[in-house]
Amino acid sequence: VARDDRGWPTRMIGTIQDVTALKQAELEARTAHAEAEKHLAEAVRARRSLLSIREEQQSARHELQQAQQLAQSTLDALNDHICVLDEDGVIVAVNAAWREFAARNGALPEGETFVGASYLKVCDEARGADEPPARDVASRLREVIVGELETWAVEYPCHSPEEQRWFRVQMTRFLVDGHPRVVVAHENITERKRAEEERFELTKQLFQSQRLESLGSLAGGIAHDINNVLAAISNAAFTHRRKLDDSEPLAVALDTIANACVRGRSVVQSLLYFARKELGMRGRVDLNAIVREIVSLLDKTTLKRIRLVTDLEEPLESIDGDAAALGHAVMNLCLNSADAMPGGGEVTIRTRRVSSSWVEISVRDNGPGMSSEIRARAVEPFFTTKPLGKGSGLGLAMVYGTTKAHGGTCEIRSEPGKGTEVVLSFPAGRVEAPRPAHAAGSGQLPPTMGRLQILLVDDDALILESFPPLLEAMGHEVETADCGLAAISRLEAGLSVDLVILDMNMPGLTGAETLPRILELRPEQAVLISTGFSDTDLSELIGENPRIRSLRKPFTAEELEDVLSAMFGASEAGH
Repeated sequence: VARDDRGWPTRMIGTIQDVTALKQAELEARTAHAEAEKHLAEAVRARRSLLSIREEQQSARHELQQAQQLAQSTLDALNDHICVLDEDGVIVAVNAAWREFAARNGALPEGETFVGASYLKVCDEARGADEPPARDVASRLREVIVGELETWAVEYPCHSPEEQRWFRVQMTRFLVDGHPRVVVAHENITERKRAEEERFELTKQLFQSQRLESLGSLAGGIAHDINNVLAAISNAAFTHRRKLDDSEPLAVALDTIANACVRGRSVVQSLLYFARKELGMRGRVDLNAIVREIVSLLDKTTLKRIRLVTDLEEPLESIDGDAAALGHAVMNLCLNSADAMPGGGEVTIRTRRVSSSWVEISVRDNGPGMSSEIRARAVEPFFTTKPLGKGSGLGLAMVYGTTKAHGGTCEIRSEPGKGTEVVLSFPAGRVEAPRPAHAAGSGQLPPTMGRLQILLVDDDALILESFPPLLEAMGHEVETADCGLAAISRLEAGLSVDLVILDMNMPGLTGAETLPRILELRPEQAVLISTGFSDTDLSELIGENPRIRSLRKPFTAEELEDVLSAMFGASEAGH
């Protein structure tokens, strides 16, 4: 287009061109470009989505690892031995306490774990003492896995190489993606069980102590009465025995009566040994001599069905103790063995030097033996397996008490079908040998001293009737008083006596209350305390006073003569 100076067109040249194909190509190009951009955008979005998914997966894996670590750390922090089981009872996880316990007890080789092991199989294959509780655990575990029980717990003993322990196992069921899992937690309750056993033992000891305290009070009163009866019998026997020759038949009968009274005194004293843990007369005791005496006595009794065997170590160091109490203890053991073998059997009495400071004596039989339950209760007072009327349940209790009173130990070894052995161990003693005692009932008294004026104070009519004739037969003159007040009244009235024989257990003023009033009246008065009440603490009454002595009823004439000889020399006696 040409224009003039005013801008108006002066001429036009035009052409027409078909651009359809061009436009089509341009359109297609634009469409292709748009598609390309679209695909590129989609690719970018897909890449971004993939990266996001990967990040999420990594984050999820990290969170899962953290959760697993937290769960394992939580399990490892618990003191209980814990494992997790799948629906087949296979272990899928355990905690550190489980691994450490297994390693200590040799159940887990180094570098290995319990994961993959069958908990159920281990329980099913248990043998020995662990079999019953393991079978019970396996049975209940199957019920928990299938959902019949949601949770279950039981306490059971575990016999490990180190020691026997106690555990409490608790099983709890839960679901993981619809599959059952079971957490099994084993709590070590050994210390709690020991504390419970100690508490039980202390309670039992307290109960037994209270029972023995009551029994001791009862036994003390019974002892007083029985000893007075025995004293009256022995007094009469000794009085008449002095008048007879050894060859006369009646003399033998009186000797038997006297010996029976002495043995009865030992029986009564033995009753007090386990109730009061006290001893009578102490001295050097030869256990072998006691065994020989008992065997000699049993050979002459109805125990012919029992074969007695002795195995005595010679020489055997003596012990410090009460020969009568020890003899009675060994006799009780022999009689128990004989009772356990009504059809006959063998009893072996054995002595041994255990060490330089301990000796032991044992009595073993080949009878039926004892179960562990019976053995645990054997020394309880009044416990017996014998039929009604055949046993008091005091025999082994007396043996146990006598042994303890001597500072020794008593051990019972027995199993069903393997017989019973009771072993008594004593500390060897080094004491001065006691002065030889006169044989009870021999009738041969040492020469009597001069005539003594004696006041006998006792409330028991049997003693007042039987004791004066014995004293008179020994050459003394006797006045009597039936209570403490009567004795004090006689002394206040001017009665002069060389000796007051004073009973302890009397109505009104007791002997313990009468004694200081006698000494207040006559500070130099000689007093012989004669009591059948073994519960009395005479040491506090006697103190350091050489003019006061004591004798336990019943005593032999020889024992009385020895005390009087110690209290009165020939120069002091006789008026």
